[in-house]
Amino acid sequence: ETETIDIIPSPGFTPADELSAQETAGLIEKAIDSLPTREKLLIKLHIIHEKKYREIADMLGLPAGTVSVCIKRAKEKLREILKNL
Repeated sequence: ETETIDIIPSPGFTPADELSAQETAGLIEKAIDSLPTREKLLIKLHIIHEKKYREIADMLGLPAGTVSVCIKRAKEKLREILKNL
């Protein structure tokens, strides 16, 4: 199952703005999909599903510190991937 990132345009967005937002969402999705499986799962739970670190830790049976560190590393990797696009 593929998750999608919806970017809802603000009033006053032009069609070009909406297209740009869709392209950006696509780049973010590709960047997330390029992460290792564990980091991808944690990022999706945290960012897309808006779960807190403690919720993720409880769901997956991981220490909260492990979840925090993995998400931090995943965010750093995403920044690097997106910076290079």
